[in-house]
Amino acid sequence: MTEPLSPKVPDQNPAVFQSPFEIEAHGDREWLVTNRRGAFASSSIIDCLTRKYHGLLVTPLPGMEGRYVLLSSLEASLKIGGREYLLPVKRFPSLVFPQGSRDLAEFSLLPFPRWTYKLGEARLVKEVFMLPGEAAVFVAFTYFAGEGGPEEQEIEVRPYFSYRNSHHLSRANPAVNPLWTPVPGGLQVNPYQGLPGLAMTFSGEWEAVENFFWEYNIEYAREQERGQDFREDRFSPGLIRVRLLSGRPWVFRGVPAAEADKASPCEEALAKSRGLAPDLDPVKDFAGDPVGFRRRLLTLGGERFFVTNSLGQHSLVAGYPWFGEWGRDTMIALPGLTFCSGREDWGKAVLRDYGSHIKNGLIPNTLGEMQGFTSYNSIDAGLLYLWALGKYLEFLDQGPRREAGAAFFGVADQILSAFLEGRVPNCRLDSQGLLDTGSWKTQLTWMDAIAWGRPVTPRYGYAVELNALFFQALGLYRGLADQTGASGPNREKAEELYRMIPPAFLKTFWLEDLGTLTDTFREGGADRKIRPNMLFAAAAPGLLPKEKGRGVVACAKRELLIPSGLRTLAPGDPEYQGRYEGDGPTRDSRYHQGTAWPWLLGIMVEASLALAEPEELPGELDYWEDYLDSFLRRHLGEQGLGSLSEVFDGDGENPRGKGSFAQAWSVGEVIRAYALIRTRREK
Repeated sequence: MTEPLSPKVPDQNPAVFQSPFEIEAHGDREWLVTNRRGAFASSSIIDCLTRKYHGLLVTPLPGMEGRYVLLSSLEASLKIGGREYLLPVKRFPSLVFPQGSRDLAEFSLLPFPRWTYKLGEARLVKEVFMLPGEAAVFVAFTYFAGEGGPEEQEIEVRPYFSYRNSHHLSRANPAVNPLWTPVPGGLQVNPYQGLPGLAMTFSGEWEAVENFFWEYNIEYAREQERGQDFREDRFSPGLIRVRLLSGRPWVFRGVPAAEADKASPCEEALAKSRGLAPDLDPVKDFAGDPVGFRRRLLTLGGERFFVTNSLGQHSLVAGYPWFGEWGRDTMIALPGLTFCSGREDWGKAVLRDYGSHIKNGLIPNTLGEMQGFTSYNSIDAGLLYLWALGKYLEFLDQGPRREAGAAFFGVADQILSAFLEGRVPNCRLDSQGLLDTGSWKTQLTWMDAIAWGRPVTPRYGYAVELNALFFQALGLYRGLADQTGASGPNREKAEELYRMIPPAFLKTFWLEDLGTLTDTFREGGADRKIRPNMLFAAAAPGLLPKEKGRGVVACAKRELLIPSGLRTLAPGDPEYQGRYEGDGPTRDSRYHQGTAWPWLLGIMVEASLALAEPEELPGELDYWEDYLDSFLRRHLGEQGLGSLSEVFDGDGENPRGKGSFAQAWSVGEVIRAYALIRTRREK
């Protein structure tokens, strides 16, 4: 056992931040609110938009690909004691103005994002929330007069609109309709033909002031960093002038016009939001037990990935702010986000609904309007479905396990039979029982990046994790067939292959001189690359001799493990890239060539604990618990608050999160790793 990778960092509360707020440091910290329909609201904690994906209402639209940034922001200003307070933070070329973060006293993540501004003796509190299943976003402002202050205060609230696909940027143009029109309780904008209108309604008394203008060249710092276009023009039709009464919230609601009648009215929505508050006090609970608080916060945040899609089916969003539904990501994230988190019903529903999409042994790698297309282009997604099903059955007691096994046997049979009968595209079952997949032109595994028109990691031939997952799938199928009494040629073939694969696997993948497994074998030879995919073989019961499995784990810990996950390639390899940076193609070329991924911690912990000798197990449990706690201490209050980033640089002791700021499988597999530790301690 080695010492935990745990560089010392301040024990910052990941859910509460207090002044002073710095534009550079705090502009990187991002909050997220979702509605279980694929829409979200997100920005930085200083109320500065740093991504083109940020906005108050970023939503899928019926019949259109991807999400649309409809309502970009809602910016407040007010005058108190002769001073004007402008509360947002905005970047323009060579200028940051206004800098409302100077007046920001506190930001709190729970129960919803909340900003408290100190305005002399007065306070203004802003909250942003969504309700599950509703298409609207709500923003509440509450004024507190302070000692001797006026009980009423006028505030001006100005909405800004982008009205474009979230992957694109808008520019000032003559096609926009500059007017808003009255609707019951508010106003409606209809900026462009072909896009739905947005209804804005308000609680209390208000006055609309028409004053259309374009705001030019607002800059998104994170897009500039990513080598993307980063300047945009937004428009505002006018402002809403409101008289705030001390202690009484004023609520704004923004909703696509077609959904307006289905969304809760402003004050009713505010009351409902209070009922959604989690049993987690961000100040008291953190002070009492910071480690336990972070674990609970991570589990709580897992619900933000849940979605009921346009088909009415249960699913997961792979990551925010740009991913939609990905079958592979869903299956990897599912056990941690559902079965290990007390959400069995949702997990079971996701398995059931994805089971309706099976085609030639595959489930969709991308699904639905949020991603923009449905595709069946991954060999591993169907096998990972069976992997997730196996984790579900392990979770259950014996009686419910039999019932669930019987319920899902038909789906398992569909997937595995396609492999056994040679119906899976780009996949061949050889005479030894191993899977030979793809060609140099394809990218069929999770390492699927393409740069400059070519696959970066063309893992064609025999891929180590595909064959490990196939072996596990055969074991699951055998068990389910025994349970249901199924018989037939596929059951007999599954039995035969289950016996054949271990020696063939070892002969094909084992590197005797290195004491570990190669990543792929093709054209008569091993590529000899050390990648984390080999851990799926180490974690598969019965596939490797124990000592060889321990060699795989030791190699992964030595060559790949860093404080933020596992590198995708050992640093000694000539193709290793330790920094995930540059423009789009450059980043894609480094995505799986050394970049570290937190989701791999789940399979790493699983293999480590499964293969530890009895006398080693207590130390391994302590090691991994300390590792995970240190990881959360560093990153749960960085980038996506209460969540975990998609990737990190492979170099550096304490790199910052990159890619998606809230990634489902990062969160799910860390939760599952904790559950594995807890289960082993309880045995």
